[in-house]
Amino acid sequence: MTEEATTAALFKVYEIVARGIDLKGNYKRLRQEAKKLKAIRDAIETEISKDRITPATREWIAKVKMIESEVRELKTKYKNEMGHPWRLVRIWAYARLSTDMAEKYNQVHSLWEEGNLKREELDAELPEPVRKRHAPRIEENSALHMAVQEILSFLEDEQIQRIGVWGTVGTGKTTIMQNLNNHEQIAKMFDIVIWVTLDMERFADIEENARRISEELKEKKYLVLLDEVQENIDLNAVMGIPNNQDSKVVLASRNRCVCYEMEADELINVKRLSPADAWNMFQEKVGHPISSPLIKPIAEQVVKECDGLPLLIDRIGRTFRKKGKDVSLWRDGLNRLRRWESVKTEGMDEVLDFLKFCYEELDGNKKDCFLYGALYPEECEIYIDYLLECWNAEGLIHDADELVDNTNVFRDARDKGHAILDALIDVSLLERSDKKKCVKMNKE
Repeated sequence: MTEEATTAALFKVYEIVARGIDLKGNYKRLRQEAKKLKAIRDAIETEISKDRITPATREWIAKVKMIESEVRELKTKYKNEMGHPWRLVRIWAYARLSTDMAEKYNQVHSLWEEGNLKREELDAELPEPVRKRHAPRIEENSALHMAVQEILSFLEDEQIQRIGVWGTVGTGKTTIMQNLNNHEQIAKMFDIVIWVTLDMERFADIEENARRISEELKEKKYLVLLDEVQENIDLNAVMGIPNNQDSKVVLASRNRCVCYEMEADELINVKRLSPADAWNMFQEKVGHPISSPLIKPIAEQVVKECDGLPLLIDRIGRTFRKKGKDVSLWRDGLNRLRRWESVKTEGMDEVLDFLKFCYEELDGNKKDCFLYGALYPEECEIYIDYLLECWNAEGLIHDADELVDNTNVFRDARDKGHAILDALIDVSLLERSDKKKCVKMNKE
């Protein structure tokens, strides 16, 4: 054996012996790192449900569990080795065990770093406790504002779990619920807020939905906001919402009996606005034109036609705002508003009048485009690009005689489609969805 080989062999022996001497240190470091790895695995498994776990994360968890088993085996070997008195003949076994522990420490540390990155990604992907919703602004000290404040006071009462908000169509129940959802106090009071617009026909795969929701809400202080409740439902069976003393449910319905059947502890009746409040709201929506002495008497009659319904005042106010100070346009608008004979359906006549008025105000192809959108179910998210393509295919937003340059047909049709879309949104026949690229049919 050459001198160089002898030196290398001796160095290797020294390295093994040195590691053997640091057996206790390697054991301690491995235990601490394994503890950190287990903690981050537990945190990740707690924060995500089994249904949402990605394949990559599932694979990482499997690796962690495997290495945890290997660490336990090394701990057992360590205890066995330390049970023997120190003998020179065992130094090689000590050294080998120490080397295995050092290598295992590196593997555990690598998995911990990977888990730490996954934890950061998970925190970024998790939804906000409260998802803000588009909500019409309500004036301070208005009837709607006071309703929101009353609900907040009920939510702070430990003895109250369910609150019912009821009233006819157009009184602003959904506006109250939206403003409640976005209120800064709500985010401080609850871990998570869930908004649901009830449509019993869409509750497919009830058992699976209920199981997943129940899993998500486990051990959380939650607030459930149920809009458009039309009949009594078992929240646990249908939606998986468990009975939790610290959590609350606020439901909105047109029917007071539904609130009773849903076992609401407190009821809030959302009534039509007083003449003074209705006039103030209309003034705010219309702005400066209403100050004209020629416009004001007509405006008072318009407000009277709205019958104290915030929904009508808001939408019709926007429409009349565009008429400026042209008295003839105001008179024509009032006549149009009065023209329609009400359909005598309880709670619906004013809203039908309003819809007819807004529809009559449309010109050109806007009426056909609105009717096409009305084919979609309520609350259905309609992709704007898809809707424009459908309008174009139906010939609603292009005219071959007007477009000489064929290369611009698609671009011009889309531009016209966006203009019509904005016009329908302006008069609130369509509304922007919470999804940026979608719209939906307007509702109270």
